[in-house]
Amino acid sequence: MPVRIIICGSDRYENRNHVRIVLEHVNALRDIGAIILTSSLGVSQFALAWARRARVEVIPCRSVAAMLELLPDGVVAFPGGSHTRATLYAAGRAGIPIYMAPAHGVLPDRSCVLRPPVTARR
Repeated sequence: MPVRIIICGSDRYENRNHVRIVLEHVNALRDIGAIILTSSLGVSQFALAWARRARVEVIPCRSVAAMLELLPDGVVAFPGGSHTRATLYAAGRAGIPIYMAPAHGVLPDRSCVLRPPVTARR
């Protein structure tokens, strides 16, 4: 059954590839049906781009309270500031599971094709 996931993190977050890798990992585990966002910058911008490619519904919200009213199944949190902390605090009080995105490089990039190095011929 597809799940609704809140995505939160800094508006200044710049690692698009990391957001994609984490969302692909979560999607493989939980089958994301919709992502819930409040911003249009940083993490939210990259999550929106991922959702479009993955054909996942995007639900924009204006506040943390509005996000919680949608009864999300979980939160995926990237590094962020006060808004991210407020989202995590509210989700924790509501009993919503929180997944803290691991540091970049911890999860394998499944879309990256690694090829052996080309050796010089003599």
